[in-house]
Amino acid sequence: MIEAGMEAILIKVAGIGLTTKHLGKTLAQMQPTLLKLSSSYGSHVCGEGGEYESLTLDSPMFKYRIKLDEVETVVHSDSDFATVAYLRIKSASLVAKEHLAESDVTIPSILSETFSHLHDVISGTSSPQAEDENTQKQHSVPIAVPIGSKRVGNWIAVTNLQREVDEQAFDISVEDEVRECFEKLRESLVSQALPLASCANINIFISSMDLFARVNAVYGTYFGTSPPARACVAVDLPPPIRVRLDCIAYAESNAQERQALHVQGLSYWAPANIGPYSQAIIVDERVFISGQIGLIPSHLSLPSPQNLAVEAALSFQHVHRVVDALKNNSGGGWSGHTQGIIYWLARKSDVPAVRAASVAYAEVSSLFSRSP
Repeated sequence: MIEAGMEAILIKVAGIGLTTKHLGKTLAQMQPTLLKLSSSYGSHVCGEGGEYESLTLDSPMFKYRIKLDEVETVVHSDSDFATVAYLRIKSASLVAKEHLAESDVTIPSILSETFSHLHDVISGTSSPQAEDENTQKQHSVPIAVPIGSKRVGNWIAVTNLQREVDEQAFDISVEDEVRECFEKLRESLVSQALPLASCANINIFISSMDLFARVNAVYGTYFGTSPPARACVAVDLPPPIRVRLDCIAYAESNAQERQALHVQGLSYWAPANIGPYSQAIIVDERVFISGQIGLIPSHLSLPSPQNLAVEAALSFQHVHRVVDALKNNSGGGWSGHTQGIIYWLARKSDVPAVRAASVAYAEVSSLFSRSP
């Protein structure tokens, strides 16, 4: 908000270290104090924990600026630990501004400096031309794949969840196929005394992205608040299989062990959450991040024309910013290491370029898979 030229003031304080003297100050004026309180006490810099409330008085997009003509400070409760106080606005007026030029609006670059470097790494890596990129896939008759289930401590992994296929297999709708997968998942989790809500991460594989809307509509009926992180990928499933799931779940002793990031507003930050999933889930000090593609966050569209370097660099940047947001939401003060990354690529020939970017970003275990 500060970098975008917005003027917002504190109109309520309710967090440690904040007092009546901070009321009416702008976020720009308060930034050093808020950062210090975050470092010292774990307060949320953006006030997401209720530490403060703000009111926007001006923005580069506003035609008029809000002027507070008369305010009153009201102390709700006074304590040495955290004063709760707010500004009561008695009168306000609008002040006309000079004509706004488009150049006055600050629009950040799509890529930060760090991820512009990754873009250059990818662009500078030659990709060999693969001869079989457009070859037709030959499908064999699908075989029955047993459901895999493994428990290690409080962690449970369930794989190969798909519809039943036999010689008498009959056609069912893709919606019923999703329901069958989830009923099998529910049965597997119930056998471990876990509910569906214990799922931390789900990978859902579909035979074509044309099915996404129908699959997503049914998928969303199974989760409420704090849904699992998710990746949805179109892969070469053997007909008549159109949907396959796998899941990682955790047996929580209480709901406080689970944290979710679920940001739905459009911004320049990272893609908004527009589906029945969380951008990320933290459970047992492990972070699961939903699949990221190279969307431009402000309007949720892919770069045009298509560009591997831009899309890949954006995907890396989205993950990085989601992790940063998680740190802020949980009070900061922690760091971690990446246990693994899965990359899904449309072309096998793109593997060297993305692998080079992966090495430049972080030395982690990586799995590269190709989707049609």
